Amino acid sequence: MPVAANGLTRPLKNPITTYELERAFRRLRNGRAPGPDSTPAELLKYGSELLAQPLTNIINHGLATGDSIHLGDGILLGLPQPNMPAGQFASLRSIVLLNSIRKAISLVVLRRIFPKVERFLSPHQSGFRPSRNTTDTVWAHRWVAARAQRYRERFYILGIDLSRTFDTVNRDKLLPVLDPLLDDNEVRLIRLLLRTHCSPSDSAIACSHLSRAIQVLPEVIHCPVFFLLFTLKQLYETYVSQLNVPHDLLADMIVYADDADFLFSTATQKTSPVVRI
Repeated sequence: MPVAANGLTRPLKNPITTYELERAFRRLRNGRAPGPDSTPAELLKYGSELLAQPLTNIINHGLATGDSIHLGDGILLGLPQPNMPAGQFASLRSIVLLNSIRKAISLVVLRRIFPKVERFLSPHQSGFRPSRNTTDTVWAHRWVAARAQRYRERFYILGIDLSRTFDTVNRDKLLPVLDPLLDDNEVRLIRLLLRTHCSPSDSAIACSHLSRAIQVLPEVIHCPVFFLLFTLKQLYETYVSQLNVPHDLLADMIVYADDADFLFSTATQKTSPVVRI
């Protein structure tokens, strides 16, 4: 279920500015399918000088007075694989169409929280971060391989695909992770974004396999940064409270988004119990 409003009716200490929203509008991409309000991103992008000021006032007024700010529900699309027969709904990462105004507010929030998120995230994480990509992960693995070949060292690598964690981030459990990292303004804006509910499209309902899966569809987190924060927090808690390993497990890992590779120097460490996150 979407996150409920927290009932606060006071203004933001650091309200959204016209410049922030105008800059976010200009970052919207052209040619993307609009959300339920049928407003194309191009309208906000090229009309940013006229639209940013009134929309900023509406958002700040709603947060200050408690008036409902409805950013629109997402439309859930389930697209079958091309040239493939209909099968079970194996992947939960469906396409979600969101309103352009919601995307713009997301960009404002992400820009605000970026410095704090960077300080919290592990340096081993290369996914969904500026100036980081799969090259970092490939280089790290090649460096380990070079050490093994040159110095005759032996490494054991345990690879774990955390894609199910990506698909099932619980919004209510995410907020306690964000509270100690971010200030009140940022958490309130994120709460506003997490109120979004995903409704299935007519085509999705018509598909029998997909319609059954929609009934148990987990919470959709529209920003991968939230996934990174949630996953790292769960890894830390799991390591501290449940795993009994003689060294810092999280210091010896290579991670790209939901693909985590743990490095061990002995086979017994590799077979240590890995609990479910």
